[in-house]
Amino acid sequence: MDEKNPVGLDDVMSQLFGGAIQNKIKSNIRQNKKGVYIELDFPGVKKEDINIDIQGNKITISGEKKLKKDIVEKDYSTLESKYGLIERSFLLPETADIKNIDANSKNGVLEIFIPVIKKEDATKIKVK
Repeated sequence: MDEKNPVGLDDVMSQLFGGAIQNKIKSNIRQNKKGVYIELDFPGVKKEDINIDIQGNKITISGEKKLKKDIVEKDYSTLESKYGLIERSFLLPETADIKNIDANSKNGVLEIFIPVIKKEDATKIKVK
């Protein structure tokens, strides 16, 4: 809410008329010595509609939600559609092993594991 929109009109209109889905994804991130674990809520998004892209040190996870609900009863019928792109980006650690990232989607939850490469011990150079 803000001064221009004190009652959250955009949210109300989106709920009433189905508008595009807000660009918000609930996420949990944890890291240990094996790697980084990212868990994202993607309710209603099919795994074939999820994209994971890496550019430089940034991973971007996006999905397109398509929901169409058609109810036909004796005395009425309704059609509800919700759609939109949801996206989230994270910076990767320097030691991220991007060639071995593992991603699984089940029951509206996307789990991503980003393993880390062990930093090699520094090599000492003897000055002659």
